[in-house]
Amino acid sequence: MKTKKILRMNPGIGLFLVGIFILSKPAPAQLLTFALNDLPETSELKLSDIGAMEISYIPLETSDVSRNISINKAIFTKSHILIHFYNEIYLFRTDGSFVTRIGSVGKGPGEFTTAHSVDIDARIGTVYVADGWQKKYLVFDLEGNFVRSFKAPIQAAVDFRLIGSRILSYHFNILGNITDSYILLDTLGKVIRRFPNKYSWKSAGVINNLHLLGENLFYNYNGKIIKGEMYSDTLFTYEAGRFEPYRIIYQGEYRIDPEIRTENSDDIFRKVYIPMNLFECSHYLFYEFLSPDRKETEPLIFIGSNKSDLKVVVNPVKGLTNDLDGGPGFWPKTSSDDNTLVSWVDAGDLKKHIAGEEFKRAVVANTEKKEELRKLADSLKETDNPVLILVRLKK
Repeated sequence: MKTKKILRMNPGIGLFLVGIFILSKPAPAQLLTFALNDLPETSELKLSDIGAMEISYIPLETSDVSRNISINKAIFTKSHILIHFYNEIYLFRTDGSFVTRIGSVGKGPGEFTTAHSVDIDARIGTVYVADGWQKKYLVFDLEGNFVRSFKAPIQAAVDFRLIGSRILSYHFNILGNITDSYILLDTLGKVIRRFPNKYSWKSAGVINNLHLLGENLFYNYNGKIIKGEMYSDTLFTYEAGRFEPYRIIYQGEYRIDPEIRTENSDDIFRKVYIPMNLFECSHYLFYEFLSPDRKETEPLIFIGSNKSDLKVVVNPVKGLTNDLDGGPGFWPKTSSDDNTLVSWVDAGDLKKHIAGEEFKRAVVANTEKKEELRKLADSLKETDNPVLILVRLKK
């Protein structure tokens, strides 16, 4: 199953190792600052080290329509789980039962050439899909029926988040021609506000169309939309029509700037951190990135606490050691709420792990949960859909 984000390459999965990180001094504005300009040596980390209390599994139902599913993004509401992998969009209930597939590839009503981004409006029960190449948003109900579409203001690869009856969109500056990075729309496509691009760059005489999926990273936390743009160390919340400074991820010379972006794209991976994922859960910030200082091509994940001195950088191959029930290593992907981490594993990989010696020898906090996991693995076929893993953290 292909679950990795694709930049220019397909990073694999390597040993999940961890190193203690030091919290930097507060910035002048007193924003909480995490320093990533000097990565430490690595050591191991367990789920219990970050306050994990409970673990649960949600097998995604396999059917004729929902078969061989891959996952790039999982979005949770109280009743549904929206799964997105490039042009494949599926809706499940929170128990893993399959509901419907959303949309299809094409140029007709209810069709898209590329599903750049998706979100779900839990207030009224609709799914939004953005097709930046066709300059349109598509709206579906929770049964998969196409409802309507409306025009997008820019033809460009796009990411977006719903904010009530508004859409905050980001337009990827792949060719160096985007003048407005963020645009606020209503759900009929009317432009409410434009936010000019602060990080312009131009091609230096060569074709430079590298698409970095981490150019902008949105996430929801504590009832707010937060964004990180790769040209800035500062994260911002979006509140009342404006962006407010929130936290700082200091990357020093490893931060991408417009000058580096203008250079030949082949050099980028050898000079700077390439952002891939960003989110918060409980009192931890999770930042996934590629580092030019590491021989391996696998991404690293920085985990920093806003309450304790825990600051670690991890290599997500084996995952955080699962000392709750002995399951496979846990690679934090997103959160289902402000206190629950989410990851996923292939059904075949889960079965292989449970049949191995590592699981048999694992000393766990809950032997009953270990036996439940063994029974779950036995009930699965290797060709079944992925299994979501939810880890509840202490508040």
